[in-house]
Amino acid sequence: MKKIFFMTLLALASLSEANAQGSINIGYCDGQESAMSDISFNTDNAWGHAAIQLTPEQLSSYVGGDITGARVALVSRVNLDSLCIWVKNSLDGEPICADTITSSSNPKILRGWNETTFNTPHRISEGETLFVGYSYKQRSPVATVSYVDAVADGAFWIKLGDEGFWTDMSDKGALPVEAVVSGNSLPQYDMKMKSASARWQNDGSVIVEATVRNNAMQTINGFSLNTSIQDFDECFTNVFANVVAPSEEVTVSYMIKPSASDVGTVHPLIVSIAELGDGKTDENKANDDVMAIFSYQRKVMIEEFTTEQCLNCPKMAEYIEQVMTEGNYAERTAMATHHSGFYTDWLTSADDQALLWLFNSSSYYTPA
Repeated sequence: MKKIFFMTLLALASLSEANAQGSINIGYCDGQESAMSDISFNTDNAWGHAAIQLTPEQLSSYVGGDITGARVALVSRVNLDSLCIWVKNSLDGEPICADTITSSSNPKILRGWNETTFNTPHRISEGETLFVGYSYKQRSPVATVSYVDAVADGAFWIKLGDEGFWTDMSDKGALPVEAVVSGNSLPQYDMKMKSASARWQNDGSVIVEATVRNNAMQTINGFSLNTSIQDFDECFTNVFANVVAPSEEVTVSYMIKPSASDVGTVHPLIVSIAELGDGKTDENKANDDVMAIFSYQRKVMIEEFTTEQCLNCPKMAEYIEQVMTEGNYAERTAMATHHSGFYTDWLTSADDQALLWLFNSSSYYTPA
């Protein structure tokens, strides 16, 4: 009986250890890919290369874990002979671990996500920088390098052709490249502040929309956000009850009314993770803050070209009046009338004539 009980305990311990194992995909694209590409090079039978850079700060939460594989997304597999997915310590260095897929292997090169498991995993060490990427050999030119709209430092390195050199294109977006990290010590709770946008309202308040992502192993039951103004002590805290499962993201909206001036222009608005629900601790502080991107309600200037001799202009004037007096447009529209474009009349001035060149017309039928 004791032996059976002991074996049961061992089985439960093994099951517990297996459940503790898990994997997380780390990169900049958050699982997104693009169906189009504008990147290619005109050389037959040559190699192209693309990679992301992971800094010591970004890897700090995964120290002790193993990079067991990687995944990359391609726009096209046409004219591709080989795809080598790798991890390196430097862009021009030898791979620490790598795997090659070909057009005839099983699995073969795919349009979209290509995933591989390395024969020899890489154990993440404190303070190291890693590059995760891929090299592809093309028989003839093909636009296959995908990138998504997620601008971040180190998110897009590229080298095209055997005579090419590595170029940082992170200002264009992020490569859909992710390292697969496995182990027992992965972060259980990590809420990533993905993006934030803000827009002013007429009453002086600001509407903020913030998108957060669960970057860890456990479900997050609610969270709070701090919204602060750079160079000011003013800070707003908003609490949300949203339940966010691993690898899921949610967008929340809320209103603040800052007393500081020049918010969004001279003084940026910073949105950050404040707390997680159930008293859980966010284990990765490196991705907790973003600067909000502001949008502004603009006023529209309507410029009309008309004279008393124009037969169609009176009807157009009625349409313009409707726009300027109805709904949300009433306080957001201004108008200037140029008495030119169909001959002239007694209200024509030199300023009215000055813009006729814009419509490629000298005296009438503007803008024909």
